[in-house]
Amino acid sequence: MSYRQPSTQRGYIFKRKRSWYGRWRQDEIQNGNVVRVQRCEKLCPYSDRYRTKKDVQPLLDEKLQPLNAGTARPESTLSIREYTEQFFLPNAERELRPATYNGYKYTWKLYLRPHLEKVTLRDFRCVDATNCSINSIACMARAALRSATPRCSCP
Repeated sequence: MSYRQPSTQRGYIFKRKRSWYGRWRQDEIQNGNVVRVQRCEKLCPYSDRYRTKKDVQPLLDEKLQPLNAGTARPESTLSIREYTEQFFLPNAERELRPATYNGYKYTWKLYLRPHLEKVTLRDFRCVDATNCSINSIACMARAALRSATPRCSCP
């Protein structure tokens, strides 16, 4: 019986207009099932530093490193919104007191969700959390000054 080594992806690099793009496949969760989908993302603008595919390959290799190492899980492709609404809030409702749960739900819906709607768990970093909390605090302060129902309308 032969053992097949797991293959590593190099991806596909192409230039469109004045930017370099990378294309690869990854596993994601869609409708509760793990499916393999193709992803395409802008890597960098065309410049003196990035003139050829060979110059851009390290950028794509960095993106593919978790996939090739086997450390990326399909669950990490969920958006922050999907994770919060499907896993975090239902678990908080079961485990926490009602007042605490309502506070979390209120904070999520009014202040955090507008900023984190499309960010994936894999791409969310500490600096993103800091920026989000600063924006949320600014929204709350503006709402308090208006003396209206605090709704986040921040960019």
